[in-house]
Amino acid sequence: MDKKICIVVDHPIRDLNGYIYFISKFKNKNITFYLVPYYNFREIYIIRPDLVILNHSRWIYENFLRNLSKLNISTIVIDTEGGMINDQLIKEYYDYNELAKNNKIVDAYFIWSKSIKNRLLKNYKSLNKNKFLVGGNPRFNYIKKSTNYKLGKNLLVNFNFATINPRFSSVEKEKELLEKQKHTRQWIKNYSSHQIKMRKKFIFLIKQILNNKKINNIILRPHPYENLNYYKSIFSKYNSVKIRQDSQLKEEINKSFVILHNNCGTSVDANLMGRPCIFFQPFKSKYLDQKFLMNISFVEKDYNEIIKKILSFKKKKISFKKNFNKINNDFVEIKNNISNIEKYINKKIYNKKKNQDFLFLIKILLQSNEIFYFIKTIIKILVGKKFLFLYKNKFLNKLFSENTVKQQLKKEKLVNFKIIKKKFLFMNLLSVEIKK
Repeated sequence: MDKKICIVVDHPIRDLNGYIYFISKFKNKNITFYLVPYYNFREIYIIRPDLVILNHSRWIYENFLRNLSKLNISTIVIDTEGGMINDQLIKEYYDYNELAKNNKIVDAYFIWSKSIKNRLLKNYKSLNKNKFLVGGNPRFNYIKKSTNYKLGKNLLVNFNFATINPRFSSVEKEKELLEKQKHTRQWIKNYSSHQIKMRKKFIFLIKQILNNKKINNIILRPHPYENLNYYKSIFSKYNSVKIRQDSQLKEEINKSFVILHNNCGTSVDANLMGRPCIFFQPFKSKYLDQKFLMNISFVEKDYNEIIKKILSFKKKKISFKKNFNKINNDFVEIKNNISNIEKYINKKIYNKKKNQDFLFLIKILLQSNEIFYFIKTIIKILVGKKFLFLYKNKFLNKLFSENTVKQQLKKEKLVNFKIIKKKFLFMNLLSVEIKK
């Protein structure tokens, strides 16, 4: 009988293609994979896999993780936002993932790079070092392997102001989230203030660029969780500006010749794809200045100097490849990381025997107060995809269809894979089942 692995996909636009690539590289053909939407992750109780790959181990998974452990289902974490490039971000990762207690429950954490792993274990010596392994992130493997070094025609501007301009929540809710990350209220106040100041200067910079007629293809790409209306109210009157948010990042980078940003992790993707990056730094900020991102970008504070650089890159069409080793060593390991993860998974799935007793599942759901959420999960399944418009946009934005997965498999010429519709009672799960 095939072993079953569930992968929770938090952010389909960013992560789905990377996970499909990840699945395609598995040599073990006796595994059925399930891509599980983050906002219906408790479908995993129905699927009853041998192993679950989570995107983090934060508070929302607290009872879920304990229950998986009781069911003897292995769990590993491949964090989708694991670029811990300074001690502050390492502290956030430690606190927010509740590593002090969860490293006793989770079987393994795959850290993005050896450098980050060493710093994490050095700062927190009580952690079980055998549970922290280097595994990178599949998204970057996919980005690297599908790079087109022929530069495009667009200036791509990536914004990163979701805290002060949220798409799915409120500023107050975003600040509450930062408090859960163990930030002080003063820190949050200062951080928000710096973001407001930076956004104002960024808007002014874009308007200065628009005055130069030689730069005429500008793509503004706000963070996926930012509200587009703010930017539309300012830039909709400009014909040379297009505002896009839900397009594939890889495609946007492929169509660009340079990326302009401040404190945006997409500069790593851009570097891997050979695009030069400009880090806009109109003022110094301990909240926004990430040293690593600055090291792989051209740092500029002057508006005129930025415009000159953009024109220079447009004219010369320079493809940058020199930062790969820096990224691979310090930020996210790309070489051989998928094979390392597969070796670990193969050991785990054949050494544990999961508990298949349905009555035992109901018992632990009742004991852990998960039964209410499990019932909500079943309702979403029974309502079906035709009626998902009844749910909030945040939920809908996290979903993906069988057709989306099929198209990506076809695009990557993965003809040996097939999509199977997993049913619960008479309805299909929101998860997508893939079999090699």
